[in-house]
Order: sequence, then C-alpha cells, then structure tokens
Amino acid sequence: MSWFKNSATHKYQLTDLYLARWLIARQWNLENASKMYLESMKWRKENNIDQIRKTFPTEYAKELEPYLKYYSGGIFTTIDGWPLMIERSGLMDPLSVLKNTGPDFILKLSIWRSEVMEKIRRKREKETGMSAGILILIDMQGVGWNHMSSQVIDSFKENATLSANNYPEALRKTIVINAPSFFTMLWNSVSGWLDKRTRDKTSIYGSEYLKHVLEVVSIDELPSSFGGNGPALTPGGVYQPYEKHSDSITIDIPAGKLYQKDIEIQKESKLEWNFKSKHKEIGFAVYKIEGKEKKELFPMTRLVSNSGTLDVEPGQYAIVWDNHFSWTKKKTIDYHIVIS
Repeated sequence: MSWFKNSATHKYQLTDLYLARWLIARQWNLENASKMYLESMKWRKENNIDQIRKTFPTEYAKELEPYLKYYSGGIFTTIDGWPLMIERSGLMDPLSVLKNTGPDFILKLSIWRSEVMEKIRRKREKETGMSAGILILIDMQGVGWNHMSSQVIDSFKENATLSANNYPEALRKTIVINAPSFFTMLWNSVSGWLDKRTRDKTSIYGSEYLKHVLEVVSIDELPSSFGGNGPALTPGGVYQPYEKHSDSITIDIPAGKLYQKDIEIQKESKLEWNFKSKHKEIGFAVYKIEGKEKKELFPMTRLVSNSGTLDVEPGQYAIVWDNHFSWTKKKTIDYHIVIS
C-alpha cells in the first residue's frame, strides 16, 4: 500500500473519513474507488491544488476583487454546525462574468471555493469524528434565459464534472428555492451531467420555501434576504471588470452624519455603483425621490462594500451613506457611480 500512501498530497487524504468518500462514490467497489482516488491525487499534484487557497486570490486578484463585490452569497452554518453555502444565482449575470474573466478564472474559482469549503468541513470532522458534507442553498429568483446560454451551460458541465471526479461526497444536500415555472427545462439541461446521488440530494421549492429551509438553518443565521434575522446579502447585478472600479471618489463621513449623492436621470438607464469603506460598516441605501417622499430601491443596510445595478427611469435619485450609528468614528468611503 506504499504506492497508495505516496500518492496522497496531504495527510488528511489518508484518513478513514476521507477514503470512505471515494468508496461510497464508487458503490464500495475497491478497484474503481482506488482508480478514482489515484487519478484525483495526480490531478492535485499536477495543478498544485493544495496551494490554491493561497495562490488563487493573488494570481487572479483583478478578476476576484470585483467578483466578490458582485457576488450575492456567502458561507454560513447549519443548525447542526456543518458548512452551508448560499448563492442567489438569479440575481447574478453569469454571462457578464464569463465575458470579463474567461473560463479559466471560472474553473479555478470553483476549485478555490471547493478547497475553502473542504477546509471548513475537515475542521468540523475533527470536532465531531463524523462526516456530513456541505449543504447548498440556491435562490433562483430572477433566473432568465441568459442563465441558460450555451456558454453558461458548458461552464456548469465542466465544473460539475471536475467536482464529481475530485470532491466525491462533498455534497450533503442542495435546496433550490424560488424555482421559476420553466425551471424543469433548465434542470433537464443540467441534471444529466450530475451523478444520481447528487440528483437524489436535491430538493426544489417555489416561493413557499421558508419552513423547509428553517429545518436546516436557524432563523438567526438565515440572511434577511430570505426572511431570516441575519445580514442581507449583496444585490448581485452585472459583473464589472476591475478597471471600471479603479477610478473612484474618496469622501470622509463624520460620526453621526450622512452623505447623500443626488443623481438626475434623463432617460431610461442603468444606475451602477460600487463602494468600499476603509473603516468597517456604514449604512447604505438607494432611493428614488418622488416629491417629499423617498421610494426605497435598495434598503438601508450596514455594509463594508457593495456593488450593484438598477434599471431606472427618468427622475431624481439619491445614493446615501449613513454613519449615524457611529458616535465617535468617521468613515472613509471610496465610491464609483456609472449611468449607462
């Protein structure tokens, strides 16, 4: 068995919990499981996968920085303490990501996220002596035909194949919520590329999803975007490349004060923004001004950074950064606004 041990790139890859995942993936056929394991270890060595958590953020810094501002999702914890990944797929434009980054970034981003989640999982395994995998919550609200383009489907297939071959039994369960009426067509397009065990772990709900979600995540952990008490997720939008964020305006907002940027829109347009606070969270909101009233377009939320896009009609608008909750500390904000 020395050849087996020598193939591993890290000691955790020789633990019982890890090796069992390959056996389960191949229906406990030792020969098939061994082949799958050895091919994956070879892939890890050839692509330096053990270092990707460190190398990827540096190698792809220009692509990753705007992606993380645009990304509507995050990593949370289930009721029983295992990792939970939430993604609002319908609020993000996958074609804009592919256009501005390329398939290599998308593939390595998928590997990087898998490695991050695997590390969290290993920590939980050490604490419990058990293995349960990762739960994924996908919000489909806003999904349109741009999510079904051939480029997006091909990218999904490539990522799904890579994950199945190198991260067996990584998935505990997938919960899809706010599934649109045409989701059956979308599911038929991609589910064939998923192995049967993955398909069987997928539950799909429409708008009446909350009771099902609360079976696996507490109301306090669940983001307010889904009816929970947790922090709101970013609104998604269209991915903007690094260069578009680099030319920004810097302002200081004193403690107990707010800054309002008034904008007049002359015709139907896209209102795009990006900002980052240098000193922790600040309140942020976008309003349409209608006489003496303010119509809330992006609710006041405390954020460190955010980027988003709104389709707007002619009229007066206001983007607000609110530092009223801070009694002593000013906030320095870098922001960039585009009307197109």
